[in-house]
Amino acid sequence: MPELDDLSTIPGANISDDDYLLIFDVATGNSYKITKSKLLEGIAYAGGDHNFGTSTITNLTAPTANISTLNFVTGSASLTAVIKWTGSIDFGSIASGVDQSITQSVTGALVGDFVIIGFGTGGLNKEVSIRAYVAAADTVKFDVVNSSGGAVSVGSVSFGLILFRFT
Repeated sequence: MPELDDLSTIPGANISDDDYLLIFDVATGNSYKITKSKLLEGIAYAGGDHNFGTSTITNLTAPTANISTLNFVTGSASLTAVIKWTGSIDFGSIASGVDQSITQSVTGALVGDFVIIGFGTGGLNKEVSIRAYVAAADTVKFDVVNSSGGAVSVGSVSFGLILFRFT
């Protein structure tokens, strides 16, 4: 039997959901034929609508997909909102041991939303820590702490936030 690397590739093969594919089980030495739709059953792939019982994804194509319901097996939480924000904030200079707070308007944010923060460019270093949380409706608060032992000029920092809301 030829090695996998020795097999030729069919360029641009267009395999429909009803075409048969040959699957070889190395463990048993048996071959099986299966349709593409059966092989990919339970797996979300580009270009289709997928119903997994607890979650439904429609229009799974780059760069967006619509998730109508997302339930978690461990509880009864459902994802009800995802909010994205990007921007820059100028923290200026922060003295050692000081906690500096700055608020930012983020439309749609509600107290209790989970916040994930991503850093872009700017003056953050390992001795400066930052957190972000929803302090009030439509308001995210950034807290920066300088634990370097000296003043740090943080300056303008680019951020990305993703907020998740569950019910």
